[in-house]
Parts: sequence; C-alpha cells; structure tokens
Amino acid sequence: LTKAICYGFIVYAFFGYCANLLFFFLAETVIQIIYLCDLTYNNWSYSVDINEYIPINNENCIAFSTANEFIQFKDLNALVDQNGLLEIIRLGWIDVINSGVWLLVVIVIEINIYIVEKSLHRLELFSKNISNLSKYALYPILFFNAFYWGIKGDFIDFWDAFLWLVAFVFIELNIIEWDDSKSLSPN
Repeated sequence: LTKAICYGFIVYAFFGYCANLLFFFLAETVIQIIYLCDLTYNNWSYSVDINEYIPINNENCIAFSTANEFIQFKDLNALVDQNGLLEIIRLGWIDVINSGVWLLVVIVIEINIYIVEKSLHRLELFSKNISNLSKYALYPILFFNAFYWGIKGDFIDFWDAFLWLVAFVFIELNIIEWDDSKSLSPN
C-alpha cells in the first residue's frame, strides 16, 4: 500500500509538470506597451523564471525587459517578454521530460526486482538487457537535464537532479549486488 501511494505521488507530480507546461503554452494574450514601468499599478508581476513572479515596481521595472510586446499568463496579472516565455517553456519541457524519465527508470527497476524475486529465469537475460539499455538511454537524459538547469542558473534544480542521480547510482549498484546474490543462491 505504501509503495502504491508513493507511486501515486510520483505520477501526480508528472501530470503536474505537464499541466504546468500546458499553462505556459496557453499564455497568448499580447500586451502592447511602450514602457514596462507603466504597469506598476494593479499588482502586475513579471516572470523572471519558471513559476517565479516578481511584482513590477518603479525600482525594478527597467531591469526586467526593454521589449514593447509582452505575453500575459492566462488569468494572472503576470507577463513576460517573448524571449522569457521561450526560456520558461524550455524549462517546462525539461521538468516534464525529467519527471517522465524518472518514471521510466523506476518502472525498469521494479520490473527487474519482480523478475528476480519471482525467479522468472527465462526473463532474466531480457530484464538485464532492458536495464542496461535504459542506463545508456535514460541516464544521459537525466544528466543533460541537470546540466541544463546548471547553466541556466537554477542551482536548486541542478543540485536536486545531481543528488538524485548519485543516489540512483548507489541504488543500481545495490540492485546489481542483490541480483547477483539471488542468482547465485540455490532455489
């Protein structure tokens, strides 16, 4: 039951990232203004990063953007220029892809554990091949995501991704050791 609840949270997070990305694609209202500082009224905010909005005031309005066309987020008094929206959408895709890849990694690990625990010897070679393939296909995507967060200045996301990758290296090593010990023990 605990495992099912945890998987439920993981899947829920994945769909949350998907909904978040969709929200950014729905940002389509174009606001034509000459001077961003004209929006210091009505609690307008500027999106400086994914899901990070800073209220526009007389002290910071000049630093946000010199554009004269902005995109408003649906149902929010928040906006961003075209370049900022593009970067936010890229980061949204990184979130979705990262979450989806982690789901695949966990599924592969669960399948491997199930096959070994149930002593399904005829599937062990297939399971090991899928596991090895996933390491070469999925983990580089996760490393790329961490790298992308690192170069885009989002240190918290970079550090979080890095720690998860290190943790899963040790989990994989433990699974290999456990798998080898199960294979060597008589049934």
